[in-house]
Amino acid sequence: MPKKTADNKWLVDIRPHGANGPRIRKTFKTKAEATRFKAYEINKAKDSPWEPAAKDMRSLMVLVELWNEHHGQHIKSGVRRIWPLKEFATFTQNKQARLIKSTDFIKFRSAKLQAGTSATSMNTYLTYTKSMFNRLAKLELIEYENPLRHVEPLKTQEKERDFLTAGEISTLLDYLKPRNHDVYMCALVCLSTGARWSEAVNIEPNDVRDQRIRFKNTKSRKIREIPIQPELEKLLNCWQRRRTEKTLHTQFTGLLDDFGLKKAKHQSTHILRHSFAAHFIMNGGNLVTLQRILGHANIKTTMIYAHLSPSHLADAKELNPVSMDSLWTDS
Repeated sequence: MPKKTADNKWLVDIRPHGANGPRIRKTFKTKAEATRFKAYEINKAKDSPWEPAAKDMRSLMVLVELWNEHHGQHIKSGVRRIWPLKEFATFTQNKQARLIKSTDFIKFRSAKLQAGTSATSMNTYLTYTKSMFNRLAKLELIEYENPLRHVEPLKTQEKERDFLTAGEISTLLDYLKPRNHDVYMCALVCLSTGARWSEAVNIEPNDVRDQRIRFKNTKSRKIREIPIQPELEKLLNCWQRRRTEKTLHTQFTGLLDDFGLKKAKHQSTHILRHSFAAHFIMNGGNLVTLQRILGHANIKTTMIYAHLSPSHLADAKELNPVSMDSLWTDS
C-alpha cells in the first residue's frame, strides 16, 4: 500500500520486477492516484518481465568490422578508412570498445607522431575513428557515447597550394600532346572544367553533348554537368581512350617528372584542378559558382581560393592604413 509522508503526500516505493529489479519511487497528492499508479506498474511488469541489459563486451576490432559491414563497404573511402581503424584497435591490444578512453587515442597519436607520421595524417585518423563511433551509434549498434568526443585535432600549418601559370599550362599541354594523347586529353579536361583526374578518365561518349560534359564517377557520387567550349566537345567526341585510370595516372606522373615541373611534385594530377580553380577566381569568378563546378559539399573547402580574388587583392592595397603620400613627403 502507498505510504503517507510527512508533508501529507502519498509515496509509492516498489520493485515490480522483484527484489533484483529496478526500484520505483514516486509521490502523489492523493492516495487514490498512488494506488492506481502502483497497480499500473505491477501489471506492466507482468506483461514485460525485466531483464538487466548485458554489458557490451565487444572488442574494438569487432566494431571496426561491424562498421565496415554496415557502412564502410558502401562508401568510396571505406577501403582507405578501415586500415587506420584497425591500426588503432591493434595499438589498444583490441580493448573492449566501451572501455576506450580519450587517453587511448592520445597515446596512439603520440606514438605515431614520434614514428614520423604527420599531424595532418593523425587528424585524419581521429576523424575516421570518431566517425566510426558516431555511425555505429546512429545505426543503434552501440548504446554509449563516442569515447573520443572530447579529443580535438592538432593545429597544423596550412600547406601552400601551387597552381600553374597560364604560360606553364600552355607549355605543359604542348609537351603532353605529342607524347601521350590519352594523358593530354585528361589533362585538358581537368584544366578546362576543374574535374578530378578520376572523373576525366572515366568520361564516356554519351557524357559529352550540347557543349556540356557530365561527370558521373564523382567523389560525392553526385552527377555534375559543366559547360565546355565547342572545340573541346569536338576533341572529346573524337577521343578513343585506350588505357586504364591507373595506367594514365602513372604515365602522367612520369611525364611530369620528365617535364621538370617542381611545383607539381607533391600534387601530381591534382595541380590541374587547383590551377583551374585559381585562374577561375583570378579572372573574376564567383566562389559559390566555383563550389558548384568543383562539386565541393562545403563552401569552406572552396574558400581556400578566396585570397586570389582580384577584389580581395585590391582591397588589401586600397584599404590598408599606410599613406604612401606621407611616406614620400617624409623622405
